[in-house]
Amino acid sequence: MKQEVVHILDVLEKPLRFMQAQGFQNPDVVKNIAQHVQTQCTKIFPHVEDEDRKTLLKDLHSIFDHYDHESVFEKKDLLKKAVAKIEAFKQEPSVNFAYQESDHPYHDPDTLKDAYMVLTSRVQYAKGVGPVLADVLNKNRISTIYDLLHVTPYRYEDRTKIKKIQELHDGQKESFVGTVTYAGPTFYKGSKRRFFEVMLEDETGEIRLKWFHFHLPSFQKKFKKDQKLIVSGKVKIYKNTKEVHHPDVEIFSGGTEALSFGKVVPVYSEMGGIYQKTIRKIMHFLVLQYCEKRLELIPPALAKKYHFLPPWRVLLQLHQPKKILTEQEIDRLKRHLSFEELFFYALAYGLRKKKNAKDGIAFVNDSSKVAVLKSTLPFELTQAQEKVLDEIFQDMKSARSMNRLLQGDVGSGKTIVAFMAALHAIDNGHQVALMAPTELLANQHFENMQTWAKAVGIRVGTIVGKMTKSEKAHVAKLLQLGEIDMVVGTHALIEDYVKYQSLGLVIIDEQHRFGVAQRAKLWQKSDCPPHVLVMTATPIPRTLAMTLYGDLDVSVIDEMPPGRKPIKTMAFTDAEREKVFGFMRRQIEDGRQIYVVYPLIKESESLDYKDLEDGLESIARAFPAPEYCISVVHGRMTTKDKEISMNLFRRGQAH
Repeated sequence: MKQEVVHILDVLEKPLRFMQAQGFQNPDVVKNIAQHVQTQCTKIFPHVEDEDRKTLLKDLHSIFDHYDHESVFEKKDLLKKAVAKIEAFKQEPSVNFAYQESDHPYHDPDTLKDAYMVLTSRVQYAKGVGPVLADVLNKNRISTIYDLLHVTPYRYEDRTKIKKIQELHDGQKESFVGTVTYAGPTFYKGSKRRFFEVMLEDETGEIRLKWFHFHLPSFQKKFKKDQKLIVSGKVKIYKNTKEVHHPDVEIFSGGTEALSFGKVVPVYSEMGGIYQKTIRKIMHFLVLQYCEKRLELIPPALAKKYHFLPPWRVLLQLHQPKKILTEQEIDRLKRHLSFEELFFYALAYGLRKKKNAKDGIAFVNDSSKVAVLKSTLPFELTQAQEKVLDEIFQDMKSARSMNRLLQGDVGSGKTIVAFMAALHAIDNGHQVALMAPTELLANQHFENMQTWAKAVGIRVGTIVGKMTKSEKAHVAKLLQLGEIDMVVGTHALIEDYVKYQSLGLVIIDEQHRFGVAQRAKLWQKSDCPPHVLVMTATPIPRTLAMTLYGDLDVSVIDEMPPGRKPIKTMAFTDAEREKVFGFMRRQIEDGRQIYVVYPLIKESESLDYKDLEDGLESIARAFPAPEYCISVVHGRMTTKDKEISMNLFRRGQAH
């Protein structure tokens, strides 16, 4: 670092070190600490050239933006974060990100083709893999050498410093080796709740490892008495007993293997039960043999403009770092790979969009029904809705088939915009199909559409899986005869028996929940390609949406209707569960309702249901009957039971 930077940094951190020495017990002991830190950050900034250090300075400055208005507890937390930022700033970079011309030589097409032919070889032919491990990797969507090479570590351990248990310090993230003396479930005193505990010892002492969320059969199979483990995690001391909660654990087979000790060791995500030492060994040989084949594909001018390292060097740094990489360094390295991936996404989508541009249906007539509907609504459209609606209408007037993504938060008014687009198609003599990913969502759309349809005199039908065969056939016949203007449904809309008299607009809600083939099948239900409007509430930044949905034009409703409160998203750890429950109780006391969503895990409905059961048990303990009423909806319930649960919530009987 430059001498000026060292001097200013010393001035900046002195009061923070003084407060740290006192354990941050009194965050106000140094007057005007926020102003002091921000002033020194501003002084340092012009002398810093490294981009990662500039980012750290900006982060350090922003930590103190609202410091003076925070609680004592929050101030302590902010001071700890500030010290961590300073420590990261002082570390010498592990990676040289300077652009070097020699790293970016020209490769002719044949050289590139030969290199990538090798990288796209089946993964089972990589050294140390073979058919059995290849099958496990395939289940994790790793089928080629290229795929495996891009499975980068999620963290690193400095195993130059393996400690004895006696040497472990409270509050520090440490690595140590010990022998299992006990492994099994343990119940909380006076409770039916349990955790999984492993007792470890070495010649200097013992320590407890605890997991509060676990799959018992897997853990019992994994941990055995007299087993040796390498453990990493944050050490805590409770009543003179050392503990690590939810540590990272690896089976230790003895010795000091060259790939697992005496160096910075990469740790990879779990892959079907393959031991870390096995993954590490495979990756070591993979990098040695194939990394140099990962030649640069983006134009040299772009690499120079953005100071990108070539892919082979990025992968080498990620898999075999000489020192522990900082979060900023890891992010920057991965950004190089991400840019390349998104660059080719955009290029491919652009070429496909140009190739697939087809003659569509030109809706030249203005829609009188849209004007009628607007006059009957108890609210006015926002400026954002009007802007988006105009973009859609302009597309539909074109002789080219519309392919547009409509993005907006829940409650921003996407559905009414989509319905007005439907009215425009209907006024021009065509039918509309709206496809939703679930029956619940399809029914919700159908109810909304029916209400609006009555105001403008159009006919809306629905086809969903719960209907009888004869009910579906009846609606399909009306569609074919043109006696239904708009149909709302699930994937049932793409069945062969569903035919349209004149399909002019397809609306798809939450496109990512449908496969490409499903969407294409609905699109092909018309002799002339219909216009396509895709809706999503997923908050994707506009630039990323334009990249990921490169074949779609993007419209964003970036304004909420009057009276709607902005949506706030906050993340909490499991340790803060009671804090969240307390917030939920206060909302219920104020007459509000809450819904809890459990996500799909590994696309397995059975696992999803099990997760829901565990979650419901936890919620039910915190919100016991009869004081609280909880309703449940999931995919394995009957339609009748779903409706009963939904109605409980609609009527306000369920909290």
